Parts: sequence; structure tokens; C-alpha cells
Amino acid sequence: MLIALLWTDILRGFNATIFAYGQTGSGKTYTMQGPSIEDPTHQGLCPRLITQLFDRIEEMKKNKDVELILKVNCIEIYQERINDLLDRTRENLRLRHHQTRGFYVEKCSEIYVNSARDVVELMKRGFGNRRTASTNMNAESSRSHSIFILHLTQQHLNKEINSRLILIDLAGSEKVPRFLFLVNYNGFYYTLL
Repeated sequence: MLIALLWTDILRGFNATIFAYGQTGSGKTYTMQGPSIEDPTHQGLCPRLITQLFDRIEEMKKNKDVELILKVNCIEIYQERINDLLDRTRENLRLRHHQTRGFYVEKCSEIYVNSARDVVELMKRGFGNRRTASTNMNAESSRSHSIFILHLTQQHLNKEINSRLILIDLAGSEKVPRFLFLVNYNGFYYTLL
């Protein structure tokens, strides 16, 4: 029921954010991605949510009065630097603000998608580029914060509706020297370290 409400609100133009926070080894990445991001029986929360959203989008595509445009970004915050997880050559990017666009990461890849499979493949690629290391708690532990953003634009005959689904998987909290604080300003969550 909660997921149905989430998709209804996203399709109405509201932004939604889901994030995992906790100590190393507590299951944040497992919950968000699952043991297999591609296998529907072993997927985590993120790929399942994307699949359900695209079920709703496919219904909307039947309406010829609406054009849907979907694109994704995938970034990491590692040692207080923003890096593009879909293009590893784009590192140390800057957070910018635009009057109409709001907050965005300058020079970050924006890849257009047409299906849940496209999005899951980009998730797999992006999360595979995330920085990891061995810890006492976990053989392969995320050392960076990852942020995956799905942008949805609905172009109707007389209006445009924009919304975002933001999926955040934070690194283990025990190593954070200061409290990690998420701020919502114009619908974009950014990190103050």
C-alpha cells in the first residue's frame, strides 16, 4: 500500500527520497540492492521500486496526450568529493544551484532510459563503480555514499510535471567524524559533512 502511494505521488509531481543509514555490516546495501540486482526473486528495494514504477509508466504511455522523459544520475560522495559513478572520468564534481532547475551536480552524466531494465542495468554499473574496502565487519564494505536519481518529466498538452526519485545508500556511520546531515532544499538532498 505504501509503495502504491509513493508512485501515485511521484506521478503527481512530488519528489521522493529513500535512504539507508546505519553501521557497517547492518545490511544497508543488501536492503537497497539485494544479493542480486538482476534476479527478481533476490532484488533489493531499489530495483523492485523501479520495476513497479515502470509498470505504472507503461500504463501512462498508452495515453497519447502525455510524453514521458526519464533520465538517471548516479553519484558517490567519497572523502567529501562528488564523483560520477556512470562515468569514472568525471571526478570531484561541483554541486550547483540554478533558479529554475534547483540543485544539481555540474557535469554529471544524465542518461535517458526507456524501461526498468535500462535503469537496473545503470544501477548495476553505477553501484559496481562504488568505492569499497574490507572491514572487520564485512569483506566488501561500501566506503562512499551513493545517490541514484531517477528524473521523470511528464509533458502534457497544457503543462509539464517534473519529479525525482532519489535513492541514497550511506556508507557505514561509525567512521563519520561528524554527524552526517541531509538537507532538503527545493527537493534536492545534499550532504553537509
